Amino acid sequence: MAEIGKSRLPQPVKKNPQLKTAAPLVPPLRRSRLGLRLAGFAARGEFCLPFCSACEKAVWPPRDACPTCLAELAWQEVGNQGQLIAESVLETSPELYFRGRMPWRIGTVRLACGPSIMAHLHQQVQVGEQVEMGLHLDKAQRAVFMAYKNREGGSVNEDSRAAGPALAALAPWLASGWLCGAW
Repeated sequence: MAEIGKSRLPQPVKKNPQLKTAAPLVPPLRRSRLGLRLAGFAARGEFCLPFCSACEKAVWPPRDACPTCLAELAWQEVGNQGQLIAESVLETSPELYFRGRMPWRIGTVRLACGPSIMAHLHQQVQVGEQVEMGLHLDKAQRAVFMAYKNREGGSVNEDSRAAGPALAALAPWLASGWLCGAW
């Protein structure tokens, strides 16, 4: 009688527990539905935020109603100029994707249209300076804000520290225009 299903699977390769585990290649995927809408604007290269027509001001973070007058908000293209008011360097993260990419520069940018936004910082940006905000897609196709001192004058590829090694990973896509919706 022939043995059925007797083929043996190869043994899995044993992992060395002392070696560092490679981080996942995609940033965290969890986003709200309003955050996903922002990704759609980033894919088209538009800098849009929720806007209250009753109060005549942009609102951040995204929500369904204006926090001042409770009117319904509509997404609208707004100016991307602002001022960097605070800076921080992340040294650790609970997310595996970011752990291997530390340190990571982030900051708070007060936009000329009103709200303050947390953004990844380009190396040249210093607290108190005027910045231009960019809205890009990360590797997980989610929207991320990036603050630049002068987008025309410098290249993202020249930035060795910017948002840690992660920005270097984004540099080819930023240079090609792929992340800016030019595809």
